[in-house]
Amino acid sequence: MATVTVKSLKITKETGKARDICFISFTYSIECDPAEQVLSKEGLLKFQIRASLLGYDDWFDDHLRDMPSGSLHYRCGDGEVHIGPVAVPCSVLNEDVGEDEIYLKVTATSVGAPGGQEYTAEGSSDSITLNF
Repeated sequence: MATVTVKSLKITKETGKARDICFISFTYSIECDPAEQVLSKEGLLKFQIRASLLGYDDWFDDHLRDMPSGSLHYRCGDGEVHIGPVAVPCSVLNEDVGEDEIYLKVTATSVGAPGGQEYTAEGSSDSITLNF
């Protein structure tokens, strides 16, 4: 079964006249098992990708923003995908009083898997602590 690895997440802040803008960049990849690689090469298997910025909380994590995820469908062997920088208002990332612990979750859902069986693989980045 495929595994998702978020290899990097970078958030930088630029102070502007009207408001602060944060620039977000990240890199992820999907590793497929040999059977998935064959199916993907034949055009029978691909993955729909969803990338989301989340704020860590003790009770439940806050969904802050969906992010672009690259191509509409990822195929085994596509390699690393680099996104960014994507500009967002820093206020979107300010989800707690004091420090904000932000991380990225990438979800890959199979499309066209044999037998119509759909499955999902997820990977998350380490948290980045921000103090806005």
